[in-house]
Amino acid sequence: MYALDKGYDANMYYEYFTEGNKDFVIRAKSNHNVIYKGKSLNIKKVAALYKGKYAYHYRNQNNKERKLKFSYTPIKLPALKDTELTMVIVRGHGINPTMIITNLNPNSKRLTPAVLKAYIKIWRIEEYFRFKKQKFDFENFRVRSLKKIRNLDLILSIIIGFLALFSNQKVTSSILCK
Repeated sequence: MYALDKGYDANMYYEYFTEGNKDFVIRAKSNHNVIYKGKSLNIKKVAALYKGKYAYHYRNQNNKERKLKFSYTPIKLPALKDTELTMVIVRGHGINPTMIITNLNPNSKRLTPAVLKAYIKIWRIEEYFRFKKQKFDFENFRVRSLKKIRNLDLILSIIIGFLALFSNQKVTSSILCK
């Protein structure tokens, strides 16, 4: 299964995955229309119709339990009118609902959590890169070769790994506290 973020919410990707019979999960942008019950509507208007029929519990990176509410509905895209897709509406990840488009048909309560788990893994990877960019100002390193960029990335990834290991232990050393 391919799990992709908003940058892949484009007709060419939907066509590629559906023509190749590849399972996908793509987070949808809120600025386009979908065909819902035979009518073309903005995706946000369709999401507003669903408040979350099911619940899914998971632990976030801080080991805090989070509750997501989700619903799903069949849709079509204007560019792929013959292709049945499913939109999963997730509430609890932010102010606005997260809208996920997939070619999987979640006709049971068990398949939709699989779609959510695939997307949550992407979310965690995105959080890792955001942490690297914001806390270490990674985008502002000035080097002149790809090899040096890769070396800096490796060193920074190792440091973040050590920080993660130390953050899960009881801090007693003054060096670790700093």
